[in-house]
Amino acid sequence: CVLEDKDKIQREISAGNVLVAVGRSPNLEGLDLEEANVEYAKTGIKVNAFLQTTNKDIFACGDVVGPYLFSHTASYQAQICARNAILKRLAWQKANYENVSWATFTDPELAHLGLTEEEARERSGDINVYKTEYGACDRAVTDLEKDGLVKVITDKKGYILGAHIAGANAGEIMQGFMLAKSFKITLEKLSRLIYIYPTLSELVKKTAAKPLLEKANKPLVRFILKILKRL
Repeated sequence: CVLEDKDKIQREISAGNVLVAVGRSPNLEGLDLEEANVEYAKTGIKVNAFLQTTNKDIFACGDVVGPYLFSHTASYQAQICARNAILKRLAWQKANYENVSWATFTDPELAHLGLTEEEARERSGDINVYKTEYGACDRAVTDLEKDGLVKVITDKKGYILGAHIAGANAGEIMQGFMLAKSFKITLEKLSRLIYIYPTLSELVKKTAAKPLLEKANKPLVRFILKILKRL
């Protein structure tokens, strides 16, 4: 099997099976959207930030709108459509995809939120990267799921720019980071919560504690701690 990447570089690999993912396209045939003055393209129905179509009385959501073809984003959009269709315009809500996370249910499971490390460096320049291996979590050890990694990228103030997880139940673990990013909670504050033991959610706590450990290992802080011990 020959693979070609985005830079047109080819490499040959051997494999027992090949999975071809062709994606999805919106099925708009038979809806007579032209008669309803609803504009659309090959990629789907055109909507504004309020999910309103070119017909002001019609809203659209889900895979026919995008930009993400996930059930959870479709549900989120449906709530916005219902709200905006019922309430007065002053109470309308815009769709915000800044904090959309998703998972690929392979083995190991993969979960993604926000920016990659490369993207974060390009946008923010000075960033922090924290990593925690699954083997540091007792539940992962007892479940024989030690092969995994949690990676979180923050800005210099500690706000999450991106998070990526490869390992068992990655999608479930990601919810903690997604909540923090959505409500602008610093990574460090997540370490102050009491997590049920033993659960894989402790991977969130262990990762969130790393900024504190990093500060504690600074020479000045260590010097101050030594003085305090003598008092």
